[in-house]
Formats: sequence, structure tokens, C-alpha cells
Amino acid sequence: MNEPEYITAPEALRYLEERKMISKNTFYKCIKNGEIPHIKLGRKIFIRKDFLKQIADLTALKIQAENQKKPRY
Repeated sequence: MNEPEYITAPEALRYLEERKMISKNTFYKCIKNGEIPHIKLGRKIFIRKDFLKQIADLTALKIQAENQKKPRY
């Protein structure tokens, strides 16, 4: 059975910031509120890679849907 792959919170944040998907403050608020599933080992926070892929895919679909709603002249 394949174990899920994890990356550190700063790596996850960099991935999301590069795609203009979330700010640093919002990212850490979402972790604190449990909106972003994570594992904490000591002071380190780890996020599943497949979760980040899901966020990126959903955001891309949302952007695509918004672009289709805009009137074209």
C-alpha cells in the first residue's frame, strides 16, 4: 500500500503562493482552524501533497468557470 507523501508547511505555502492561491496569513489561519488537514510533529507542520493537488485542481476549475461567465465582446 502506498503511503501518502507529505511536504513541510513552508514548502506547501510556497507552492500555493506561486499560483496566487493563498496568502501566508490565510494559509496559517486555515491550518490553525483545521481547514487544511495536516500533521504536526513537534514544531514542524506537514501537509499531504495530494491535498495540495486537489486545491490546485479545484482552483483551476473555478477560474475556468468564472472566465466562461464573462461576456465576450
